[in-house]
Amino acid sequence: MKDQRGNTETVDWLGGGLLTGTVALLLLSITNQDWLLALGCLVLFLLFVWRICQTASPFIIPELFRNRKYSIGLVLAFLATGIGYSIPFLTPDLLTQVNHLPSGLIGLVLVWDCSECLILFRGLFSQAFIAK
Repeated sequence: MKDQRGNTETVDWLGGGLLTGTVALLLLSITNQDWLLALGCLVLFLLFVWRICQTASPFIIPELFRNRKYSIGLVLAFLATGIGYSIPFLTPDLLTQVNHLPSGLIGLVLVWDCSECLILFRGLFSQAFIAK
């Protein structure tokens, strides 16, 4: 490893900046519910797509997205991660607004739910740790 030469390609800093700006404006537009920020996100995304198609060493290689299975897997991973991260935040909010439960009772519901998952999946997790 020490005697191997690294890759001499340059980093596409402009492409990375456009992608960073796209994600930042997307998060800000969702948080602030602002359509102007969403429009800015769309503009930066289109500039990012144009940049990765035009530059010699793009930040993300556009040929990756021509593989249909890869693209579908990427979208599914994005959706599954979003759902997984939103459940702990949405559950108390839904219990408050839909079922009109007080915060103490919501805590009991969540503790019961977590303990039930622990009991149901105990064997699965313990076998994974014991086998190694």
